[in-house]
Amino acid sequence: MRASRWYNHEPWGSDIPVRPGCDGGRGRPRDKELTGVRLVCLGMLIPISALGLPIVFWLIKRSAREAEPVRNGASFEFVLGRGLFLLLRLVELLLVAFTVMVFVAVVSTGGSLFAVLIALVVLAAILLATPRSVVVDDDGLRQSRWPLAERQTQWNEIATVSRDARIGGTLVWSTNRNLAAVFSPQLIGQQQFEKEIRARAQNVVFECDSDPL
Repeated sequence: MRASRWYNHEPWGSDIPVRPGCDGGRGRPRDKELTGVRLVCLGMLIPISALGLPIVFWLIKRSAREAEPVRNGASFEFVLGRGLFLLLRLVELLLVAFTVMVFVAVVSTGGSLFAVLIALVVLAAILLATPRSVVVDDDGLRQSRWPLAERQTQWNEIATVSRDARIGGTLVWSTNRNLAAVFSPQLIGQQQFEKEIRARAQNVVFECDSDPL
């Protein structure tokens, strides 16, 4: 009788109360719930970003149009607006931090470096697509081109100025039909830039004069 009672006895620890959300190691419903919450939060970021980013870029473009270029004597430097500059630096910083984290995780687990490569490609694409500042002085136009050499054009080589209807930027063409400068709408002082070209360049033709700049 004693032996039968011993063998029929419930396993040790069966009468110990278990906290809600934990079943003694047989499953982790709390972890599953947290994972679902994270997925929902990430899913909510997509429509929020889709609605918020156009407003952010519109505000950045508006502030750039109202800002004044950097003046140094007779020269003007048209740079990125402060809002877009800070936004790009923040995105680049986050991408660098993400790349380092992924690289450390891949090295520790022996996985593939494909995710690191994707982050580096995105970072390089941002650097290539970032609008470059334009300098106007007595000699002509100068614009940096990363990673290429700086583009320089004298005033007597400026032929035409046109407006890019897709992005709203200003395109300056030389006499040999090469681009002298690409003025992005994200650069400050677009109207001032076009006024300086009118005042300094001789025989320049504004192809968009029918639609006032």
